[in-house]
Amino acid sequence: MGVRRAMEIVLMEANRRRGPIFTYGPVIHNKQVMDLLESKGVGVIEGLSGLKEGTLVIRAHGIRPSSGRSSNPRA
Repeated sequence: MGVRRAMEIVLMEANRRRGPIFTYGPVIHNKQVMDLLESKGVGVIEGLSGLKEGTLVIRAHGIRPSSGRSSNPRA
């Protein structure tokens, strides 16, 4: 259920088109799905350094607590 929910969130945000969207690592390990997300403008990042703006979606697997400390979450 976590992967499905993550995909719903990413697609919903991509359809809103309110700035760049990134996933922290691939949201799903399926090349066709990742290609679809890329075609909708969703990028994949592996770290937070250099990320200045946009929406960051955390994949269903989550991230290490130390990785998320430097993010600026939006409520």
